[in-house]
Amino acid sequence: VCVVIFIIAFYRLPGVVAAVALGVYLLLIVATTVMLDATLTLHGIAGLILTVGMAVDANVLIFERLKEELRSGKSMRMAMEASFARAWAAILDGHMTTILAAIALLIFGTGGVRGFAISLIIGTICNLFTAVTITKLLLVAVGRTSLGKISWMFYGAEGRS
Repeated sequence: VCVVIFIIAFYRLPGVVAAVALGVYLLLIVATTVMLDATLTLHGIAGLILTVGMAVDANVLIFERLKEELRSGKSMRMAMEASFARAWAAILDGHMTTILAAIALLIFGTGGVRGFAISLIIGTICNLFTAVTITKLLLVAVGRTSLGKISWMFYGAEGRS
């Protein structure tokens, strides 16, 4: 809840989009856990908390790029396309590195470490989907409405410097 309040306060309209994408992410995690008939242990919950941080980080990368593109004078549509394209490499790199580290933990770990690794892999995959697909879908949809024409709503708390 604190993360959602902060991201909305800091990023304004994109923060609302991130909060909705984070909600979809949590629904995907719950659905995956139910489908796998898994029990979340304390280790698994720790892995999911880590992936929530990664979800916020991915959105921050996208939104900071969006602000840079808007400041350079691009239209909202062009700025959104460029922000996702420029942030994609960093997001993919961070997520793939996390998955590889989690696979190593899964192979070499025992007990709770393996539970942590499994939840980290599931959470990271769900996060990669929601951070790129859901956030982009929602942000583009909002950008096409009349709210997308109000550029100050996209600059965040520090304003247009």
